[in-house]
Amino acid sequence: MRAEPLEPRRIRRPQGAYGWTDLRVVTQGHIEEIGPEAALTYLFLCTVGNSHGVSFWGRDRMAATLGLTIPAIGRCIDKLVAYELIATQGRIVQVLPLEMRDLKLTRSVPAPVSSSTPNVLAIEPVDVPVDEELSRSFEPEARIRLAQLGSRAPQASSVRALARSLARKDRRSSHG
Repeated sequence: MRAEPLEPRRIRRPQGAYGWTDLRVVTQGHIEEIGPEAALTYLFLCTVGNSHGVSFWGRDRMAATLGLTIPAIGRCIDKLVAYELIATQGRIVQVLPLEMRDLKLTRSVPAPVSSSTPNVLAIEPVDVPVDEELSRSFEPEARIRLAQLGSRAPQASSVRALARSLARKDRRSSHG
């Protein structure tokens, strides 16, 4: 069946900024897996990115635009990095192409409490500040955990995101 435009005189032609979203994000179930806030953040990042998928929006501005809190944006970004949908360094965010392989095998989804499988990568909420030195001290452990998930070398942004998460978890357990 061929889908014809409902309003042929009003066909959308993107102008100005370059933005697109890969259809596989929906058809392969990525949107369902990451949840509504991360999906909204991902769609936003796809929209505001340049032709290389790179954007420079700060978390505070993103939060205000999307109606989310800054900590929620942080959690969304950490989740998108862990799912290898984006890479980030400071304010710079790059939307990554979807891999051809089945990403379900390498994603960092917290395992159910009743599961007998160890939770290799549990991304902690971004409510505990962590300095860069502490975060860097967890990078070797993060690399090991990421290497357990796949055969290719983990991206630096994924290592940093997991290291920050491990550092937050460590600070919580030592202070709480």
